Amino acid sequence: MPIALKDAIENYNLPQPIASFAIPLGTALKRDGSATMQGFSAIFIAQLFQVPLTGNLLLSVFMSTLLVSFSTAGVPGAGIVMMATVLAAAGLPVEGVAILAGVNRLADGFCTVLNVMGDVLHAVLLAKLESSVIEPVVVLEDNSVGV
Repeated sequence: MPIALKDAIENYNLPQPIASFAIPLGTALKRDGSATMQGFSAIFIAQLFQVPLTGNLLLSVFMSTLLVSFSTAGVPGAGIVMMATVLAAAGLPVEGVAILAGVNRLADGFCTVLNVMGDVLHAVLLAKLESSVIEPVVVLEDNSVGV
């Protein structure tokens, strides 16, 4: 979070009060990457175990991933632990977690990237809504910074 906060202020010219509010709040409350990975993984498990993809199943996967993503800890590997909750809530075989555990470490890095990008994007959107002027920072050929 400190790197994302520093980048948002320096590279996107976000006002420090907005960046200091939006990025920590986003880091604490939303896990876009975790919700996306858990949703796609639940659908993968359903197809792997030949469970029909009905509207009710997809709705229960969507709702459970949304709710579980708020309580997922921001540490590596937490998403795979919460995956059991999503599978159980959707009525899918919880044994599917063992299948996903082998590739979770690779997917976890992409989840982190998605989470950080979402936090910075929301800070930029909040700054725009607050009518703050955001101008891109341009690095010139002599490595000096211009606006």
